Amino acid sequence: MKKLILCILLSASLIQAQNLQSYLSTATFNSQEGSFLEIYLAIDANTLKLNEVENFYRGEIDIEINIEKEETVEYSNHYILKSPAFENKNRNNIFFFDQHRIPLKNGNYKLKITAFDKQHLKYKKEHTKEITIDYSDNIALSDIQLVSAFSEDLENNKTSKSGILLTPFVSNYYPDNIDTLLYYFEVYNTDKTEEKKYLIHTYIEKYETSRPLFNFNNIKRKTGQQFTSNLLSFNISKLKTGNYNLVCEVKNKENETITKKKLFFQRKNSTSDKDINKVSTIETFVQSITTKKLLKQYIDYLYPISSPDENTFAQNQIKNDNIEFMQNFFYQF
Repeated sequence: MKKLILCILLSASLIQAQNLQSYLSTATFNSQEGSFLEIYLAIDANTLKLNEVENFYRGEIDIEINIEKEETVEYSNHYILKSPAFENKNRNNIFFFDQHRIPLKNGNYKLKITAFDKQHLKYKKEHTKEITIDYSDNIALSDIQLVSAFSEDLENNKTSKSGILLTPFVSNYYPDNIDTLLYYFEVYNTDKTEEKKYLIHTYIEKYETSRPLFNFNNIKRKTGQQFTSNLLSFNISKLKTGNYNLVCEVKNKENETITKKKLFFQRKNSTSDKDINKVSTIETFVQSITTKKLLKQYIDYLYPISSPDENTFAQNQIKNDNIEFMQNFFYQF
């Protein structure tokens, strides 16, 4: 097994250098005009090849979006996305975002996004995702959208919701330095409930067991309406390292669940790591890899054989710079 991994690492090193890094998130919503899909794409500026333009550095990304339903193209868009202007050519440690709102009827769709660095066609990223839209006149929830920041919409922006501009949180990973999980969702057709009353129940549960966590629980009493928006948050400063689901439920007055949505996320919390039962790497081959730089390189080499979620988690281990966590990840892979 060790020989196989090392062979993969050596071959992967030839194609991994400076791959364009982008991260995709999506959410579906409903409205009086019909249902729609929102696409949130985050681009790592450090993986772009930048050119100097008028004393600043800029990059350009060639993006193609295709959405198919039963092998029929329902939506297609091809455009150039320009990066912000940077004072430096390298070490621009930010992500910039691209967001689209696309009207789609109920159905099952295949989303494919291809992104090329226009200055270097080998720097590319491809995303694929299955999308299901299923809204009716019944009580329903939108998807859950993770949010990094919000502000009042003063310019009637087309992508705002209920007069609020939401900056998406595209990753599903919350590192040490983020202590707030901010999220948005919508509820539809609750005016059809008995006595026009219902409950919104939001909580965090363990991913592996679906067991709700006692200290991460929120219940709000609501009056039924055709549409309501909800921007809520949890303080996750004491949430231990692990895999979780964020759960949003609509309940009737008898506390029975009418509809429910879940969203997976990961938490890294160093203050609680001492309580986590980690896989032991003692007397394994990774114990001999004690140089952070080499270990990060080996984890990077796993990129071509990683799923999108595995790659996101791997990059987060590298950013957090904890050699024990990197050894555990590399060994378990």
